[in-house]
Amino acid sequence: MLWGPEVRRKCLSPGGVGVTFTQTPCCCRTMKGSYEDVNGPRSSLGKAWNHMSWLYYQYLLVTALYMLEPWERTIFNSMLVSVVGMALYTGYIFMPQHILAILHYFEIVQ
Repeated sequence: MLWGPEVRRKCLSPGGVGVTFTQTPCCCRTMKGSYEDVNGPRSSLGKAWNHMSWLYYQYLLVTALYMLEPWERTIFNSMLVSVVGMALYTGYIFMPQHILAILHYFEIVQ
């Protein structure tokens, strides 16, 4: 597991607050372009997975979700995905009508 407890101990401070890189594990070096760890170079799928894992970990740190229990994190992420999905669906349904009305108002489209 890429973000197992051994990696978190290296990326998080002992109190669990903030990020201190006393020793840089392979997960923290991915954005610097080093995709090699003790097992050698990864495949392109492994690189993509590692990058997505790094982005998810940054999302957890920025939103402070790393301190929630897994079930609380699941509920929060489910609500976030549903709100974003409803907003995208509403935009997809209603935006063409509004854009067309604006174009008719400014007489760009007859």
